[in-house]
Amino acid sequence: GIWARRESVRPYRYLKLKIIRETGGYNGKLVLNEIRFYSGVVSQNEVPSHGYKMVSPRTPYPQVVSCSSFENQDSHCYKAFDGIDDAPGNAWVTKAVGSKDHVLSDPQWVVVDMGVDRGVHPTSIRITCDVGNTGAHANATTDAAIDPVTKGCPMTFAVSGSYDNIKYSTVYTRDLYDYD
Repeated sequence: GIWARRESVRPYRYLKLKIIRETGGYNGKLVLNEIRFYSGVVSQNEVPSHGYKMVSPRTPYPQVVSCSSFENQDSHCYKAFDGIDDAPGNAWVTKAVGSKDHVLSDPQWVVVDMGVDRGVHPTSIRITCDVGNTGAHANATTDAAIDPVTKGCPMTFAVSGSYDNIKYSTVYTRDLYDYD
């Protein structure tokens, strides 16, 4: 859905997604195939746009993606912004930080720097996670014991914006804990 938001004076150069709770299954490890921010109310524009999908942590210039953790270079956080949301194994995979009652022992975050003189007023987000790794994508009619819950996904998270990567303003928060 589209968020109710405060209008900032200028667009945010930095967008940060901070994840506090996860759906479980991987001991605090998140598996995020794609994160898509959108701006606009009547017409939703994807950010980064199609021509600016990430192919490395610093490419395409001037964008930069950084994060709290990743398992290895094949699961770096820039993979969550590469435009590929339906390929198993193509994901930002965080280190398993452990969790208790779905609360991560060390909240995980990712920051997208849009670059100098570039910015965005985010109005919504779409997160694709754990594609191809759980029973949620299996044929449930053949095995009644398949767990239909996608694992390693955000359950409680916040989106913040910043002009300087120091002071952040919360743009949106979501807590899906009660929908477990």
